[in-house]
Amino acid sequence: MAFETAEGLYLLSFIIALILLYLIKQKPRVVKIPSLLFFADYQKEKKYNSILQKLLVRLLFFIQLFFIILLALSAANPHIQVPVDAFSLNTIAIVDVSASMHTREGVLTRIDSRKQDLLNLIKGRTSLILAEENPVLVASNVSGGRARSLVSNLAAKDVSTRLDGAMMLAQDILGEQKGNIIVYSDFAVNNNDDVLAAKKLLEAGDKRVVFIPIGSPKENLGFVNLNIIRGKGEAFVKNYGGRDKAVDVRLDSSERQETVRVQIAANSIERITFDIFRGETKLEILSGDALPNDNTLYVMNPYDRNLRVLLITNNQDSHLLDALEANAHFDVEIAQPPVVPDFRHDVIVVNEVDPSQLLPNMFRDIRKYRDDGGKVVLTSQEDLNQLNLQGLTQFSVGTFERAEQSACTDIVNEYTSRISNPRCFSDLEAFYTLTIGQESVVLASTTEQTPIFVMEQGLFYYGIIDEYAGFKDQIAYPLFWDDVINALLGKKSLANFNYRTGDIYLKTNKSTTLLDTAGFHTLDGERIAVNLLDPVESNIYKESEVINETAFFETQDKVDLDVNLSSYLLFIALLLFLFELYYIKRRGDL
Repeated sequence: MAFETAEGLYLLSFIIALILLYLIKQKPRVVKIPSLLFFADYQKEKKYNSILQKLLVRLLFFIQLFFIILLALSAANPHIQVPVDAFSLNTIAIVDVSASMHTREGVLTRIDSRKQDLLNLIKGRTSLILAEENPVLVASNVSGGRARSLVSNLAAKDVSTRLDGAMMLAQDILGEQKGNIIVYSDFAVNNNDDVLAAKKLLEAGDKRVVFIPIGSPKENLGFVNLNIIRGKGEAFVKNYGGRDKAVDVRLDSSERQETVRVQIAANSIERITFDIFRGETKLEILSGDALPNDNTLYVMNPYDRNLRVLLITNNQDSHLLDALEANAHFDVEIAQPPVVPDFRHDVIVVNEVDPSQLLPNMFRDIRKYRDDGGKVVLTSQEDLNQLNLQGLTQFSVGTFERAEQSACTDIVNEYTSRISNPRCFSDLEAFYTLTIGQESVVLASTTEQTPIFVMEQGLFYYGIIDEYAGFKDQIAYPLFWDDVINALLGKKSLANFNYRTGDIYLKTNKSTTLLDTAGFHTLDGERIAVNLLDPVESNIYKESEVINETAFFETQDKVDLDVNLSSYLLFIALLLFLFELYYIKRRGDL
């Protein structure tokens, strides 16, 4: 034992004063005995009380003696060296909270099924890491009791996991120190998650890694993908199992409720097409399997009506007409010049019109409609320079050029986001040159910098002549027109209201929220749908390739732990003091 403050031992000098105090004899008191009859009994009682009094006085003396000794030793700040397991001083608990941990293992979910095994291994100062797509440190260097309390209350989320990233974070936390790294997971990892390589790297750095594998393979049905195309939905259901299944899928929306039977072969995917009605729509697999979190699909459509689109054209067999009519959220009215209805629509699209069939003031009326807040799309055509646009655009039409070039995006925004990767999205054989106005914004141009997409106030110019380009044959073509119409009207695409777990939601104040729970949510005053669409997390039928290769060593490295005894000695002194008060009061001195 070593003393950090040896001067505290000077307090032992009070023992001398205590001894002197007890050596001072009291003056005897003369007592008159009224009768000799009780003299014998009195002598016996006096002898008995004398012995008891000496014992009690000695007890009080030793209580006070030990009290002084304890105070003196505590003031000297004593330390002792205790040999302990070097690894047990620090613990990093990595807990998998991904969606597959919702899987039922009997009456418990996976995340709860072996928690007691994890709690038993938590020792010393502990840090707690949640293994998600990006690891989350929820507690750093807390006591074992605090860590066990946090682990006991952990629940799984609807997110994916990346264990090797969490293990590398544990390495950063421990640094050069030894410690136990406990990985608690079902190890349903993707191919990029190299857990065993991370384990070997940690053990090479003098860390002890312990795996606690959870769960057994189970068959499962779940939604793994969702496409929203032109106002319709495509849901994909996968059968994780070794046998064919027939399941009921229920559609529940504000306008329709129905149930359909779907046949899904073993280890295969089936597509379900459905209408997206306004408000909230749910698709639910009525299978009752071990993982319920991937059995429900949530779809949000905040718009209360379809968009009214007026297509002015003399060609009723155009690719643009096909793209617009295929969108379930567009109500398309076709006007064939010279007959044109009143402009009571959300958007007017002028495409492949015959200059000889146009009324003299049609473009003037379209300009007035635009000036009053309407939205207009003007598409290029081979005889575009013969149209009298009557001031509809700020740019002027130049010459018709025949040249093989590419159409490339210059600005990525809500109009061009789906065609911006790669930047050059279509080959061109012919196009018109333009002279741009001061307020015109070029969104896309040819490789020779001829404007192709131009945005002006309330007007979008589409400079690709579909007859001379391959863009019309691409999958992105109808999606592009969906984006253009919605962007002109300041409306978000339905894709902006339907997310996957793990996505980041950007609020208007520029703050962000991680979406980690499937369902309908209201964020920033906006109603959105969030879905768990993760083929890896839904694959609970797969046998884990990771096993517990490391156990606690029988021969453990020992280190000397420096223990300060001051607080313990003070506590014992306090107990002695309280006992002395109780004893004196019981004796009747207080």
